[in-house]
Amino acid sequence: MTRALTLLAAVLLGAAPAGAQIGLATSFVEVSIDGLEPGRVHGLADFSELEYPVRNLGGKAVEALLKAERPARAAPFYEPIPDPAWIRFSSAALKLQPGASASAEVLIALPDDPRLFGRHFEASIWARTRGAGGLAAGVRSRLRFSVGPPPGAPEERAPRSLACLLGPEDVHVRRAKPAHRLSLRVASRESLPLELLVRAFPAPKVPRGFQPVEPSAWVIFKPARLRLAPKGSAVLELEWAAPAELRGRRVAFALRAEASDGRACPTRRVFLDLE
Repeated sequence: MTRALTLLAAVLLGAAPAGAQIGLATSFVEVSIDGLEPGRVHGLADFSELEYPVRNLGGKAVEALLKAERPARAAPFYEPIPDPAWIRFSSAALKLQPGASASAEVLIALPDDPRLFGRHFEASIWARTRGAGGLAAGVRSRLRFSVGPPPGAPEERAPRSLACLLGPEDVHVRRAKPAHRLSLRVASRESLPLELLVRAFPAPKVPRGFQPVEPSAWVIFKPARLRLAPKGSAVLELEWAAPAELRGRRVAFALRAEASDGRACPTRRVFLDLE
């Protein structure tokens, strides 16, 4: 995942008598991320330590309500988010004393729909005051995100998405043995037979505390090539024998099942807390 962040304070003040002005500010003005995957909940803080901060510029305590909305128009290459409910907050209301700041984590929950791959969305995020004695203030931010590569990336032009699933979600094995086997189910939603080659590679993005590793020398699949009937499924055996230098570490790698034309099931990540 990549991130572009404009660090400018956005401020909107409410109309009020002299000495009673209220206002909110945030440094979360325009944020763009890419590399998101359908069917997953992405937390911005997992990758960038970025949360949604709000500061009370006024002279009295307020409660700021956070809400995502569908913008009337979006930036070039982006479309307004179809459902603002995709955007969630760890806390939808922030209580702010005069001059104080508070923040909430922003979560993006994408539907499990492979057709989202290659699309780019924009959402408006508002923080508005409540309980300010009839006065109101608010501040708006723009969140743009891509399901897959960013607009204009070379990978975007390739036919990448397949209606299939490799396992239900990312896999996290705690207290993982250095040598172990794991079973994953691969399911096709395509109306034609599929032949998929499964490969492992360094995870392009990992949460804090994990180390991306090159797994090709110590991770194998059985079978390495899957043949799926229309709307059928199969079990994939994932085996690893971690080298000695990785033992005791928290490592991560990614899995992808690809067809010969370059289309692929959504990428899955494997996190191992190696003993």
